[in-house]
Amino acid sequence: MTSSEKRTSAVLAQRREGSRVEKRGWTILKFFRDNADAELRKHRWAEAALADTEAHYPTLLGIKGCNAEGALVMEYIDGLVSLRIPYLAFMKGKTDDLSNFGAAGRALGYLHSAMPLPARELPDPMPPLHLDTLPVLGSESVVLLHGDYGFSNVFWSETRDQIVVLDASPNHFMTSHPLQTGTRYVDLANFVSCLCGLVPPRHFAMMRWTRAPSVIEAFLNGYAATSHFTPDRTTVLRSAHQTANAYFGYSYPSVLRRVLARAWFATHVKLIGRHYERLSKQSR
Repeated sequence: MTSSEKRTSAVLAQRREGSRVEKRGWTILKFFRDNADAELRKHRWAEAALADTEAHYPTLLGIKGCNAEGALVMEYIDGLVSLRIPYLAFMKGKTDDLSNFGAAGRALGYLHSAMPLPARELPDPMPPLHLDTLPVLGSESVVLLHGDYGFSNVFWSETRDQIVVLDASPNHFMTSHPLQTGTRYVDLANFVSCLCGLVPPRHFAMMRWTRAPSVIEAFLNGYAATSHFTPDRTTVLRSAHQTANAYFGYSYPSVLRRVLARAWFATHVKLIGRHYERLSKQSR
């Protein structure tokens, strides 16, 4: 097995929770216990949104099952590298290359600009959401959300030499339905929360937090270039903090671990905010 195949296998292993993803030959099967029809529509929209752009969404090859339960059959993409890897390299001062993060921002901008708002309302009653903590900024910021735009779904493909976006599905701590619409800050905050340090703690001592605003700016400037929407930096950071709090509540059953994680993340967000203020003063 080559090094790229090992990395891709590791990606798939992380995504097999509940047997949702399975590799068969040169295809990937993504299984659903419900909302299969919505997942199918979302996949087709996301694939079309990134067609003829610098980014890529896996090509749909077929469908198994129908209605509530089923599986999407899509192409297998080799050599996937999570953007967590270049993020850590940048934050540790091993590289100054931010091109992947600008590309990730542009990819999200393409998705938000091209994916249609669903014509049909979501089923009633509405699935439980966790969006009430984020700002309500008017209809101009409402989009069809990716639903889980973070390090686990945004990759660099060594074989394709481009950004690959996966799994435009709910993450169940901020979104709960494939066709969830809402303020675009939901997706922006999810990725920026990763850029604020949602990585294994063993890396913290080697990370240079003064570099965080630069990688966040690369992502947000990339997003603005293709979405024609300029995110408010204060709102992004506040929303990223709230997103991380929701993630810790969803992922950590231990109360002590949740408290410690939230306190740690709050400290880093405040530190990054101060660096932003310094940059803003220097640019005046």
